[in-house]
Amino acid sequence: MRTRWILRALLLTVATAGCGDKDGGQGETGRADSDGGTDEADTDGTEAPDEADADSDTADTADTDDDTDGSTGPVDADGDGYSEDVDCDDSDPDVHPGATEIAGNGKDDDCDPATCSATGFAHEATEWRLPAAYGNDGTLPFNQLSKDSDCSIDRPEHLVRDLDGDGRPDLVISALCYDDEVGETLWRVHKGEAGGFADDAADWTLPILESHIDAGGHPGINDTVGACYAYDQREFVFDLVGDAHPDLVVTGLDERSSVGDLFWLVYEATADGFPAAATGTWVLPDDYSGDLDMPFACVSGDEECSHPPEAPGFSTGDLTGDGVLDLVITDACDDTTVGTDHWWVYAGEEGGFDRTTPLRWALPPGYGDGTRPPFDEPNYNGVADDGAPGHALLDLTGDGQVDLVVVEDEADDAVGATVWRVHVGESTGFAATAIEWVLPSGYGGAGDKPFSRFWDPDDCSDGRPPMALRDLTGDGQLDMVVTGTCDDGEPGWRVHAGQTAGFADAPVLWGMPADVPIDSLPTIDTSVDCTKGRPRAQLRDLDGDDRLDLVLTERCGETATGDTRWLMYPLECDL
Repeated sequence: MRTRWILRALLLTVATAGCGDKDGGQGETGRADSDGGTDEADTDGTEAPDEADADSDTADTADTDDDTDGSTGPVDADGDGYSEDVDCDDSDPDVHPGATEIAGNGKDDDCDPATCSATGFAHEATEWRLPAAYGNDGTLPFNQLSKDSDCSIDRPEHLVRDLDGDGRPDLVISALCYDDEVGETLWRVHKGEAGGFADDAADWTLPILESHIDAGGHPGINDTVGACYAYDQREFVFDLVGDAHPDLVVTGLDERSSVGDLFWLVYEATADGFPAAATGTWVLPDDYSGDLDMPFACVSGDEECSHPPEAPGFSTGDLTGDGVLDLVITDACDDTTVGTDHWWVYAGEEGGFDRTTPLRWALPPGYGDGTRPPFDEPNYNGVADDGAPGHALLDLTGDGQVDLVVVEDEADDAVGATVWRVHVGESTGFAATAIEWVLPSGYGGAGDKPFSRFWDPDDCSDGRPPMALRDLTGDGQLDMVVTGTCDDGEPGWRVHAGQTAGFADAPVLWGMPADVPIDSLPTIDTSVDCTKGRPRAQLRDLDGDDRLDLVLTERCGETATGDTRWLMYPLECDL
């Protein structure tokens, strides 16, 4: 299965989560000192007397020096350098602002409730309201977070995305079977608010291009680049210019070949939509223009140099770690050194990508069998016996820089079974020498490679359990989340926390909703639904508190979920 790095670059914000106490009841808050200690008088003569102590000061006499001012101030009873006004437990020297938070010890070590350690989802659901104007009775118009339209049951095309930039995701209706205006001149946006989406929709304006008339409007909000070249126009919604607001980026237009060749068109969002005219262009590299037909007609292209003919394989993402998207050539078609010992990185800068001076990004040696460049794609979730190792671009070390993680290598049976190889991201490439990233034991049988994928659906083939990588514990590092067993073991989610050189061997048995049968627990972001006896679920921050929620969009045996509501189970945190 081929995946694309652009999805991580644009949506990875879906994959990480803190676990603060913004909803109440989700963790222990910082507390005032209550140890009964008494304040000591200031004796250094540097502080003025407190107003409350003024009446008790002893008056000076002509022949007596007063070495103390009689004032009282904040004390540091435990001697850790932090006084009681900022120290949430002034009786414990190991507890103070800036201390390292230790998960599960019952203490708020750093006096910051937001750094608590998540241990599961709430047992009881919070209902998330859905607008009532869509679908027919029993059709479940919103049984997924995103869905193409299905006119046979009057299901709208929709996606959950924060369009207005207020930090809360909105429900975006991008096509309606009975209203051609939606998708041609506007989208309908049900804005996120406390407890759900607004029932009334706001019109979100769209630019009108000539090709839209022939194509039947905008193709919708693209989250993938699959079949990108099948459209007359190619559009993506993400923050390209770096102002924390989504942009409409047109990467290809058949009536204007310079789009996708020399530049992309950028429509920066206003308060109520995208403007009729482009607000700017985003410059593309010179090295591929002119000779090819729109080589950059998508935000990512790994079509093996065939669509368009001899177009390079490329992707977009922040490889250099400066917070700006880069354009990365991973397959140059006629130059097999690209994808073998280096990539070309056109660094993002104001107004576009560096046009003429790419950075040579070093790749680690020793992979592949020579039949193809081993790293001609940024992510490859396939089998390693077709000439390329299974690999992914992930920040496993948690340092903010993307690493190259090899999850399967035909030449080494340990990779995918007991370890992954992590080539740490550096300033000009990936380290040649890998860190061995330890994998949890107890999965699969003899000869199996239970973790030879960086994401696995619910199939248990070849001894591989369903698994995904998410920061569920909220410490800024990816955890391995095993959502099912392939044997008769105890059902439930097992979270192996990310550590400095691997995943913890001992898992946390993750707390799950009480009203979801333990033998029908959902997997993460898969197509599994009630046809297999499991509710449809995804992890998403719905309420805008920067924490992942478990969201059930379809539940077996009832029709309200996916029609009038979703069921949201927020993370719960323990100190």
